[in-house]
Amino acid sequence: MLLLEYSKWENFHKVIKDAMISCNASNYSILDDFPEVRKNVKAGATSKKVKDYKLSRYACYLKEKVLDIEKIFLIIWEVQNLLLIYLE
Repeated sequence: MLLLEYSKWENFHKVIKDAMISCNASNYSILDDFPEVRKNVKAGATSKKVKDYKLSRYACYLKEKVLDIEKIFLIIWEVQNLLLIYLE
């Protein structure tokens, strides 16, 4: 989520929900492409389980389609910089 500059899960969750709508509109199963999982997150001295999703390749594709265009350019820029560092 940090790479995409979403500081809150709620903001990123909206993108996932929009991708789910696209998935449903294309007659694919949301349950197959966006299976819900629970993960442990530390909250101070304790931990709690929060909802998350394990995205299929198709779900990742749909997620990218609904991202803001600025975020896509940011991702491309960051990947290019990482590749330049790697190739040095």
